[in-house]
Amino acid sequence: MVLQFFIHPAIAIFVVSLTILTFLLKARKKKFFKAHYVSGIITVSLAAVAIIIAFWATRPVGFDYFPDPNPIHLMVAIPAASSLFIQGIMGITMLLYRRSMAKVYMMHRRFARLVAIIVPIQGILGLMVLYYLYVRYY
Repeated sequence: MVLQFFIHPAIAIFVVSLTILTFLLKARKKKFFKAHYVSGIITVSLAAVAIIIAFWATRPVGFDYFPDPNPIHLMVAIPAASSLFIQGIMGITMLLYRRSMAKVYMMHRRFARLVAIIVPIQGILGLMVLYYLYVRYY
């Protein structure tokens, strides 16, 4: 199998791990503000890179190359990536305006739970795709 098919999962593992870390940095009793912002920015940036690499990796072979779990992975990828980017936009907005918008702050806190649930589910589905690729071609 080509190396380009393993670049996306490697980056995606970091995205899932950083998403959970970013959530835990502010969800616990002791809050780490600067670390939360740094890990959030890195998470959103790596998610964008993972999406670009996913399109690059699947372009030469087409969608039929992948096994059955891939459509499910793709259907969950759209809301997972969208929610992650919306969460990042809300976080940057609060960082720039110093929490002067109370509604955005409350929405950011509530939306964080959704992101902390949906992104690991996306990672599990991605591992299923990787497993089926391994079983199918090795």
